[in-house]
Amino acid sequence: MTQITRLFIASITILLFYLSLETIQRKYKVRTEVTRKIAHVCSGVFAILFSFILSQSEFIVVSLLFFFFFLFTHLTKSLKSIGIYYRKTIGEITYPLGVIVLAMNLYGAKWPFIGG
Repeated sequence: MTQITRLFIASITILLFYLSLETIQRKYKVRTEVTRKIAHVCSGVFAILFSFILSQSEFIVVSLLFFFFFLFTHLTKSLKSIGIYYRKTIGEITYPLGVIVLAMNLYGAKWPFIGG
């Protein structure tokens, strides 16, 4: 599988997850606190799974893409399933940055990276 294919599959998988979560939240009126917790858990699972599939540079590229995606949705308040806009939170922005820092320093050693 080529690098572009892996990047595309990882990015589309995560994007579809967040868009599905947004659709479920809006259609079924699920509380944002619930969808936000689901997003946190699944983001961690995605990070673990993709750390076995993607190279370090690919992983960082995908994380950067989602950092900018979440920064945009935070500024426009457009992703209501994870953004609690009545509180001052920036977790959806800082999470990808934390993952990037871990990937830059611990990616070669899988178990400390996953545990980080």
